[in-house]
Amino acid sequence: MVADMKTEPITVTVREFCRLAGIGRDKAFALIKDGTIDSFLCGGMRLISVDSYRRWVAEQVRLDQSAREGRLQDRLGRYSFRKAL
Repeated sequence: MVADMKTEPITVTVREFCRLAGIGRDKAFALIKDGTIDSFLCGGMRLISVDSYRRWVAEQVRLDQSAREGRLQDRLGRYSFRKAL
């Protein structure tokens, strides 16, 4: 019965993280170094928390949406709208 249960990993290797995130190794280690991504060493292998990866992705989406909204506001601000009398 236990073999039928599907489990999701709670950690991934740096290589898996890079593949999932679509980033390079240098960027991955920069995110780890600045504390953006949670990781730890286990037997000489650096593992990354999947929850941390998901939070990072959600933050990237939020930042992208905010940037797009800001650009839209900038474009709208360039036009002057007058009331028709």
